[in-house]
Amino acid sequence: MKIASDLTHYHQCRLNFINEYGEVKLQREGRGPKGTPQNPMSIEEVGDKFRSLVKFKLDQGKIQEYLSRIDNLEEEKDIRWLVDSFD
Repeated sequence: MKIASDLTHYHQCRLNFINEYGEVKLQREGRGPKGTPQNPMSIEEVGDKFRSLVKFKLDQGKIQEYLSRIDNLEEEKDIRWLVDSFD
C-alpha cells in the first residue's frame, strides 16, 4: 500500500489494479461516501432514500404526499406537517 500525497481528505481513495508486470491495468477513485458534498445524491436518490426510511411508518400515498409537498416547500405556510406523522 502507498499513501498518495494528492489525496487530502479521508473520504478520498484511489485503487490501482496492477498486473504481474507492475503495470496499472485499471484505476478507480472515490471522492467520498454517497450523500457527502464530495459525492452528492441526485434528487431521485434522495427520494428513494426517504421512501426506504419511512416505508415502515407511512403508506405509499402519504409518502408521495410528503415528497410532493417537500418539492414545493417554499409555498407552505406552516411546516408542522413535516413531523406530525412521526410522533
